[in-house]
Amino acid sequence: MKLFLSQFYYYTLVIVFATLPFSATINAVPLIALFLSTVLILTTSKEVKYPERNPGIILLLAYFFILFLSALYSTDQGKGFDFLIRNSAFLILPLAFLNSSSIDSHKINYIYKVFLVVVFVSIVICIVTSFVSNYHYTKEHNLPWYHLHPWAFSYHYLSRGLDIHSGYLSLMISTAFFIILFDLFNYHIIDLRIKKRTKVFLLIILMIFLIFLSGKNIIITTVFVFLITSFFYFKNTNSLPYFFLLTALLMALLITLVLVNPVLKIRVLNAVSINEDIGLFSGNFSLRLEQWWVLIEHVFLNNLIFGVGIGDVEPVTLQAYEVFGPSLALENKFNAHNMYLQTAMATGIIGLIVLIAQLFFFLRNFIKSNLWTGLSFIIIFSLYGMTESALNRQKGIVLYACFLFIYTTQTNIRLENSNNRDKGNPQ
Repeated sequence: MKLFLSQFYYYTLVIVFATLPFSATINAVPLIALFLSTVLILTTSKEVKYPERNPGIILLLAYFFILFLSALYSTDQGKGFDFLIRNSAFLILPLAFLNSSSIDSHKINYIYKVFLVVVFVSIVICIVTSFVSNYHYTKEHNLPWYHLHPWAFSYHYLSRGLDIHSGYLSLMISTAFFIILFDLFNYHIIDLRIKKRTKVFLLIILMIFLIFLSGKNIIITTVFVFLITSFFYFKNTNSLPYFFLLTALLMALLITLVLVNPVLKIRVLNAVSINEDIGLFSGNFSLRLEQWWVLIEHVFLNNLIFGVGIGDVEPVTLQAYEVFGPSLALENKFNAHNMYLQTAMATGIIGLIVLIAQLFFFLRNFIKSNLWTGLSFIIIFSLYGMTESALNRQKGIVLYACFLFIYTTQTNIRLENSNNRDKGNPQ
């Protein structure tokens, strides 16, 4: 029975990662199974080896507790508890962490490999979906079947086949990119058993697809982290000329794709423009600044300590837009488009402090343990949250909690191995 529960726990965790790019309903099933397996192990086994107390995991649980209280004092408690259920990963994954001592490095590497396979399968699905959309477009407009319409390969159509927001898909692409990159650099070996040339080819595919998804924030942060880590790698290997060549090739790729693809070109121009056609995209940076100012002044500062409640944050946001603008945000029913402001409005400064404390702790922890994959993830997710309400949907919540779980487990394994070496116990 013990062996069965342990295997059931591990493979439900694998399936959680395998279903990350797919619909929330599909992903919720293994998540619930993971919760049940964890509860059964913790209540039936007398020999569970608990990991050391981890402040980051405790902060995740604290964040869930704050959301629970926020749902209670919401005027619309029904909507509040609906949102709380969406945030159940903040409860399930920390509980699952209590049994994480049963997971070793080989099992973690297997999870990484499954995730990588699923990401590339998702890319294939997205490309096929776009070609189908392109085919229908050519048929409707009596164009040759081989005509490629740029909009069919824009972020909206690429992610539509998976029923996922393009931002979350971009986060997964970026995460996969750094898993392969750090394996290539031997910073984080996951034993992919493929040649270096193949890894480079896969990295190019991921980067091109990320650019086509045109998530400006994620592209910029991914490229920035990539160039920084590449610089240190080539510097340490005494091959800096290759770094400058790599940088030139990457910039050439970015510029070429933007110039040849009208959609990407419009996205770049609109990112810095004052006026934007809101029918095409979800708003430029000037609109974001206007939104944030209104919501900070008229929602957050008026509900500083506890917030308005997670059940009421949406109608209160729209009321603020209705009275103070911007009108485009009201017409399109925009949320705050900022993870930190969205959290502050819903749960007050208490929830905001806990969220920032989480990010700071994990950042510090991954730096101390030299876990480059975890470090790149927390940096990119934190910066993505500056312009998107990343924890407002189940997909972003599960993605965030899952990778913090696996990176923290890996950090503990490294720490345990290091302690054993110091004591003279070979692993």
